Amino acid sequence: MLRRDTARLTGALALAISFAPSLLRRNRREQLAVSAASAALGAVAGAATEVAVMRLANRIEGGEPAARAVLIGAGALATLAELSSSPVSGVALAGTVARVGGISALVGAVAPVRERAAPLEDPRTVAAALAVGAAAFAGWRQLAKRAGPAKVRLEQYPAERWLSSVSGGEGSALPRERLDFEGTRFLGTAPAGLPRDPIRVFAGVRSADTIQDRCRLAVDELQRLGAFERSRILVCSATLRGYVSPVPVEAEERLSGGDVASVVVQYFDRRTWLMPAKVPVAARTHRELLRALRERLAAVEDPPEVAIYGESLGAWASQNVFRGGGVRSLDAAGVARALWIGTPFFSLLPRRLQRGQLPTDGRVGFVRAKELVAGEERRRGLRFVFLSRGTDPVTLFPGLELLWRRPEWLGPGDWTPGVTFVQTVADLMAATRWPGRAPRALAHDYRLEGPAAVDLAMGHGADPRELAELADLLVRRELERGARLRRLRRGEGDG
Repeated sequence: MLRRDTARLTGALALAISFAPSLLRRNRREQLAVSAASAALGAVAGAATEVAVMRLANRIEGGEPAARAVLIGAGALATLAELSSSPVSGVALAGTVARVGGISALVGAVAPVRERAAPLEDPRTVAAALAVGAAAFAGWRQLAKRAGPAKVRLEQYPAERWLSSVSGGEGSALPRERLDFEGTRFLGTAPAGLPRDPIRVFAGVRSADTIQDRCRLAVDELQRLGAFERSRILVCSATLRGYVSPVPVEAEERLSGGDVASVVVQYFDRRTWLMPAKVPVAARTHRELLRALRERLAAVEDPPEVAIYGESLGAWASQNVFRGGGVRSLDAAGVARALWIGTPFFSLLPRRLQRGQLPTDGRVGFVRAKELVAGEERRRGLRFVFLSRGTDPVTLFPGLELLWRRPEWLGPGDWTPGVTFVQTVADLMAATRWPGRAPRALAHDYRLEGPAAVDLAMGHGADPRELAELADLLVRRELERGARLRRLRRGEGDG
């Protein structure tokens, strides 16, 4: 039986498709990685199909031509039936396997004959190639880091001033010496010059040994600083290392004239690729903080309104607290308002609310960033707002399922098995690097829309012109802070 060099042609086909546009534009280095991974997946698909053709040919009459015809026919039927877009993951997987097998079998029909077995047919060769590739990638990353200029590591944020209304000062149970960069950045960026100095409280992972103790200390500090006499307490659900985007927090402080207290309890303080694995501990932290706050406010005669702000992984973690009961859970927790920005696809709360699987009402709103900035989204009565963008990979990426199932947000001609997955992973990695860049209304960066989103969710009813001016101010502050940090990390001083 003739063995054909299908793997090489299918790899080349996947390589060509990898240059198709996706959610974000890619630079040369990103495109190189996408193309290499796509070509590898295409080659594996081609080699696997040739193995299937050979084995099937030994079992049916007609040999290789009949075997290829069977696979091509199955692939055509799966494509016409659009099985790859089935809501049942198993059906989508079967349909995609048939589709890819059919295309590869068709390519193999015109592929040149090879004189020896393809290395990809040996699992040991494949494993060795993957190991060598991973080692090469790791080595390349290390060389790239060493080739760049040395940076000064900032253990804490170099604040220009410390307001007396932020935690960590004299008499505080949360000393700043126990906080890391993210904790001191949150406290050190509180704006001065407002009618009232806003209150900010941050409890770090080194502030206490347990979640309960950290939350208790945070609530103690809120009470000590006078937060219970403010109109609103903003409970912030941080991202992985305790980062909280300063734009929405400062927008609320400026729109309220400083009559607000914001609080963060950190749950993790290091980088990790296993970010989803930290969602449970983040959700427990958020739940415990709300519980401790609710118990303390029960004794206050005229308690402040409790609101939630969470972005990205912080939104996911925060929403996990309420995914079992929808708006009833929010009401039971004493939460009056919430703003969730850039919620990852894996969070169940928004999907369950949209599908009617959880109790909801007119207070819940799903808002697109484009509509918000254009002034088209000015509904009254919204209290629980989900803000997203149609090109945000974080809100769209469904995980490994994208390898074999076409999502609703992609048309039949816009999705290619394997290649689309690789492209979207690259988009995801690029989209989550926004904190160190200038604010842009793009992908996972919502800083430009932050003031309008805060105004909508928190019910300020500000004039659109005022919101535009506020957005300009906060963007300037972000750029100034970023430039200052870059100078300090280069060791150029604070001049």
